[in-house]
Amino acid sequence: MRSKSPSLKRTVQFFVIALVIHHSWYLCWSSPAGPTTGKCCDVSIVLVTSPIPSHPSTELVDEVIRSFDLVQGLELCPLVIVADGFQVREGRPAWNQGRIDESTRQKYLGYVDALKSKYGPVGTGADGAESADGRAVKVVGPLAKRVNFGHALLAGLSEVHSEFVVVVQHDRVFAERLDMGRVLSLFDKYKEGLRYVGFQTVPDYVTYAVSKYGGWARSELSEKETGLIPCFIWYDSTHVCRTRDLARLIAREVKPGEFIESSFGCRLLAKIQEKKDKWNFAYHMEKYGLFLYYEPTVGARGPELKNHVTWHTRPLLSYFPTLQHEIAERLLHEEHLGPVNGLRPLVRHVSGRSFVSREERIKMGWPAERPSAARRVRHVRQGNQGDAYSPLDGLDTLPLDSDDADQKV
Repeated sequence: MRSKSPSLKRTVQFFVIALVIHHSWYLCWSSPAGPTTGKCCDVSIVLVTSPIPSHPSTELVDEVIRSFDLVQGLELCPLVIVADGFQVREGRPAWNQGRIDESTRQKYLGYVDALKSKYGPVGTGADGAESADGRAVKVVGPLAKRVNFGHALLAGLSEVHSEFVVVVQHDRVFAERLDMGRVLSLFDKYKEGLRYVGFQTVPDYVTYAVSKYGGWARSELSEKETGLIPCFIWYDSTHVCRTRDLARLIAREVKPGEFIESSFGCRLLAKIQEKKDKWNFAYHMEKYGLFLYYEPTVGARGPELKNHVTWHTRPLLSYFPTLQHEIAERLLHEEHLGPVNGLRPLVRHVSGRSFVSREERIKMGWPAERPSAARRVRHVRQGNQGDAYSPLDGLDTLPLDSDDADQKV
């Protein structure tokens, strides 16, 4: 009996060491990576907002700002919020043109005041007010008149002192974790050509582009390397540019009252299509510099980790049911369950014109949260990987208005 004790002791030691190794491996892959540097990237954020029916509630823009937490490198980057102007007139509001009635004007002014109060100063620095989380925040506006997205953005750029800027609309939320440092490194890699890096709002932009523009628009993607997808319109949706270059482009190509996308963006698309016989990745980079960010690991950690735990650690975990339960619970609540191909929307559009705040839902007798979101949570807790859950799914939207002509990215 005594002769077996050392063997049993070594066996127990082996399992304990193996447990520590595998648990450490799990934590490494399931936890978000720390910031690449001790400070944020050389980038600021400009968020443009305008009147929508849910004002004076700040719920929508609050969710947009919270979604910045998904982006490594944006933790403490300065934020400029620009409130566009408006034109008061009687009758039904024309949201896209900033034409609103007196009642809506009062709600919009209340909304801007609420933004200044919520994100206003707890201290003052050279870059403006400092929010409670340490981020420098400045709320600009409402502007003296309605200038629309392009020149409202230009007003915000005048407050930016960083080399790069992340442009955000008030109803676009980040939906996946990503590293802004990797995005900015592409500007170093393609110094001579790259002008614009946007983020997909559809699962597979390559297929979308081919179906819309033709086979000539197809591009190849790496299954292993971070890269770029050629884009054919300068979309207003979330994107990164060099600050000075963007300011010069707006001043030169966009008139007050215009969107960049529907003016310069459409003219650029026409030029690209005229030269489609010459088109390829290198030509697109040299002449247009217009791309979407592609990260093959987006959405991959959840399924890969689950498979690894299932096939490689099952014998070990069977000895430790408590740890097995802990890992199973974390896997079921993993935000990135889904296709392992990197083709997932990085940004989601939550239509501002049809957004209904939680307070308004309750007033109308609706459930405080969307039933579809509640079902999605329930499915994930039951282990249904096919209907992945994101904490952003609580945002409420109704069908788009008939005049909502947003382009897909």
